[in-house]
Amino acid sequence: MASSHASEALLSDIHQHILEEVGMSQGEKVSKPAPISATELRTQTRDILARARFQGEHFVVYSYGKAMAALVSIDELESLRRFRDSNKTTP
Repeated sequence: MASSHASEALLSDIHQHILEEVGMSQGEKVSKPAPISATELRTQTRDILARARFQGEHFVVYSYGKAMAALVSIDELESLRRFRDSNKTTP
């Protein structure tokens, strides 16, 4: 369960970075990652993808009680990649 808490803390940090990059404050309407089961994702794929893409919702997908993946919009993924690339140190 400790790794689940560490994953949620990391997602919270990533969430904060995304807010800062797009110029939003924590008070604006942006949800914390919503936990969903792999079964929910399988049965509600279209709805969940639309919520991520158009409403900016974030999801953490759980399978057998363990966080397996995070789902964010493609724009946010690209933002995370830029952030990661800009923070890489060169030898």
